[in-house]
Amino acid sequence: MDSSIAEPERRRRVLDAAQETFWRFGFRKTSMDEVARAADISRQGLYFYFGSKDDLFREAMRKWLEDKLSAATARLAAPDLPIETRLAGAMDEWVGRNIGAFSGDASDIFEKKNGALLGTMFTDYGAAFQGRLAEAIAASPLAETLGKLGFTPLDLAQTLSSCGGGLKYMAQSREDFARRIAIAVRLLCR
Repeated sequence: MDSSIAEPERRRRVLDAAQETFWRFGFRKTSMDEVARAADISRQGLYFYFGSKDDLFREAMRKWLEDKLSAATARLAAPDLPIETRLAGAMDEWVGRNIGAFSGDASDIFEKKNGALLGTMFTDYGAAFQGRLAEAIAASPLAETLGKLGFTPLDLAQTLSSCGGGLKYMAQSREDFARRIAIAVRLLCR
């Protein structure tokens, strides 16, 4: 790996390579050697950053979730766009961006989701995402309409999140997901 690259950038590249490798081979079939090759770093160099495959996996998943949350937050922060467009864009970043990204071997990644290895990471980031949706809804004209109906911005955020979670299994592609979630957002925001 290029020695002129700053440590945080090098670490980010290692995590990106690890993520791609885990997506391709799954947790059980991914070896530290494979990640080291993908990251263009020695195995010893990889162990310099991460003491074990479990540590590497945990940090790769944390980075993946953080990247998704940041991208979704950026979509919500576009004040020049209508709230429906921002909500649909955030849902696409949170859910749609991963449609088709995982191989069949990667199914064991999500078995670990609720296990001791990742603890409450998925739940915590999911709640943070719903909180960001609720904040955007609360700052929009939708909040008044929801209040008149007896609902809160968090009620809508949780419902949108549930819709997205279901639609990801129906969508044939990211584009299909984006189309379907835009319809759901429009219907729920009326």
